[in-house]
Amino acid sequence: MADILKQKGLDVDIPDRNDERTALQWAARLGHDDITKALLDKRASIKRKDKDEKTALHWAATEGRETVVKLLLD
Repeated sequence: MADILKQKGLDVDIPDRNDERTALQWAARLGHDDITKALLDKRASIKRKDKDEKTALHWAATEGRETVVKLLLD
């Protein structure tokens, strides 16, 4: 998915309308390791904050997503 977005010239850091969360923040929150890695490989921002001022790392840690936390810290 991240490859397709980048190939089409789309920004992988575009937030959703409701929560202002990016695909990386959602993937981190939901524990999708493979999607998180793909988005990081496409240089998705780990610093971007949503409307609650939380980053992908905040979400991964809050939800107990250990593998995602490690990916984000590497």
